[in-house]
Amino acid sequence: MLFRSPVIVLTGSTDQATKLHALELGANDFLAKPVVPTELALRLRNTLTAKAYQDYLEHYDSATGLPNRQRFVQFVDEALLQATKEGTACAVMVLRLDQMRRVDETLGYRDADRLLAEVARRLGAWLHAKRDCDSGTRLGKVSSHEFAVLIPGLERVEHLQLEIGRAHV
Repeated sequence: MLFRSPVIVLTGSTDQATKLHALELGANDFLAKPVVPTELALRLRNTLTAKAYQDYLEHYDSATGLPNRQRFVQFVDEALLQATKEGTACAVMVLRLDQMRRVDETLGYRDADRLLAEVARRLGAWLHAKRDCDSGTRLGKVSSHEFAVLIPGLERVEHLQLEIGRAHV
C-alpha cells in the first residue's frame, strides 16, 4: 500500500498556470506568499481532516462503520499467521442478506443503509456477548449485502459449531 502525505504548496507565484501545475502534480492545496499563519493552520487542519476521512473510507464501510472487505482480508491474513504460529485454527463465517436488493428498491438506499447499520449493531452486540472481547473476533462488511465474522484462536473447529448452534441474533 502506498502512503501519500497531503501536500500544500507555498509559493511566491500567483499565476493560474503555476497553481494548476502544482495541483496536477498531486498537491492538495495551494497558498501564495505572504502566508497568514492562521490561514495556513486552517488549510493544514482541513487537508489533514480530509486525508483522515479518505483513509477511513478506504478501510471502513460508510453505512455501518465496520471494516470493509479490504481491511477484513488483512485481519484474516493476520489471524492465519497467528494460528500457524500457535497451532490453532480460525474460521470465517459469511452472512448474506438475500433480500437486501428488494429493500433497496422498495425503501430506497437511505433506509437500506439504516437497516444494514442495525444488522451490524446487532451482530456486533451478539459477538461481544458470545466471545471474549480480547479474543480477536472481528466483524466486517465484505460486500453490499454480506457480513463476515472472523473467529481466531480456536483449539478445534467443533468449538465453533457449538457456539453458532446457540446463536439468536
